[in-house]
Amino acid sequence: MNVSSKIETSVLSMEIKNNIIYCVLKEDADVDLEAIKEAIEARKKLQANKPMLALVDNRKMWQLTKEASDYSASREVAELSRAMAILSDRSLGKRLMVNFFMKMNKQHVPTKMFKSEAKAIKWLNTFKD
Repeated sequence: MNVSSKIETSVLSMEIKNNIIYCVLKEDADVDLEAIKEAIEARKKLQANKPMLALVDNRKMWQLTKEASDYSASREVAELSRAMAILSDRSLGKRLMVNFFMKMNKQHVPTKMFKSEAKAIKWLNTFKD
């Protein structure tokens, strides 16, 4: 897919590489509902509304509000992904936040957390056609 290759929003940058959309949250991003909606609209444009494999790197993110978390787990947002790998750091707080997100919000697509980008990409590639 070679639509515009990179988009930046107030809280993250997105880029398509090897048929995977990389969503990298910015340093100390404070993600509220408005910011996540802005990011999802940009993602729809970048992907031309076609589902893709997604790698979400939240290692630098500061926080995600409950409203933003709920919206990001919605069916509308899930329709943009065929599978989602969440790249998190080693901090207990972030791992707990991601695990809580995955348990409290029904995942509509295969979703898994990783510490290693290489392992995340390997897992995502198992969902390629």
